[in-house]
Amino acid sequence: MPATEKNFGMRLAPDQRRAIERLAEARGVTMKEAVLDAVRQQLADLAADDEPYVPTGRLKGAEHLIGAVRSGVPDLSTNPAHMEGYGRPSSDRSRNDR
Repeated sequence: MPATEKNFGMRLAPDQRRAIERLAEARGVTMKEAVLDAVRQQLADLAADDEPYVPTGRLKGAEHLIGAVRSGVPDLSTNPAHMEGYGRPSSDRSRNDR
């Protein structure tokens, strides 16, 4: 079955149209090519975000340890009691907070 072409139209505000025209002119392409190139770039960026994290620096070679240690406190990052004094210099905290 042959592929059929379908038109895709959209209304643009005058400033949006001028922006596309400016981009196309700067790149030496048609408005259509400028828009399609932008869409391709956005799709490539999305695909790059889906790639797995690859540790570098000090974490390189220790991938198997990431997330392996448990603090024993299940709500460490969500319970306000564990955050008391966080961000204050140690000289600002009382001795009981340490």
